[in-house]
Amino acid sequence: RPHIAGRTVVNPDPDRGQLSSLQTALAALPSEVEAFLFIPVDCPAIEEATVAALIDEFRAQPAPLVIPRFGGKRGHPVCAAGSLAQEFLAMPPGAETRAVVNRHESAIRYIDLDDPGVLTDVDDREAYRALIL
Repeated sequence: RPHIAGRTVVNPDPDRGQLSSLQTALAALPSEVEAFLFIPVDCPAIEEATVAALIDEFRAQPAPLVIPRFGGKRGHPVCAAGSLAQEFLAMPPGAETRAVVNRHESAIRYIDLDDPGVLTDVDDREAYRALIL
């Protein structure tokens, strides 16, 4: 069974935007990584089983991207093949990750899960209160 690891990487200049945080993390990945998952920081309600399901699906049938859906809507986290790291790293400042995702739309493997957290976006106090209640 392949090794699963996580590590914290701090973006030295987060004012460069959301993409810069992903690029900082990807630059720290070993070159032989099989896959990686990413999620915006404002999506904190993902169930552990969702992460496991994405990894299991990628291992069973590798695809450039494995993305969860809830109620027919795609969400987070995104599981990406290690080969896509260079595409994300090559994106210019201010670009959005969806550009790479959309480029591979025809090869995305979606998995429908019973986890509304894949769609939860916490951007303000009201959303945070709703999350913790």
